[in-house]
Amino acid sequence: MNEQGSGTILSIGLILMLSLGFLISLTKAELLSSQVRIQQLVDQIALDASHAQRGIISGFPCELANQVAKANLAKIELCEVTENTVRLELHAEHVGIVLRARALAGF
Repeated sequence: MNEQGSGTILSIGLILMLSLGFLISLTKAELLSSQVRIQQLVDQIALDASHAQRGIISGFPCELANQVAKANLAKIELCEVTENTVRLELHAEHVGIVLRARALAGF
């Protein structure tokens, strides 16, 4: 049997496998980064909505939350205002994957 060139095929296969592993790792890291960004966004929106409820800034809590979320390409799923707290849930899409986050702010 002639095994000439089999090392080349093996090397190419190994390089392809390593490249695929790197690509998967990079995608996971990007999704994790996006999830952190979405969580930070909902935390900030909840604080702003809480400030609006207390009269520190102008506007209605849920309307303000919707405006800020929309400006950041996210959508509010739940905005619940009670006497002392604002509870928010939102989602955003990143590379076809829906990321969700929630926050609670109050005094």
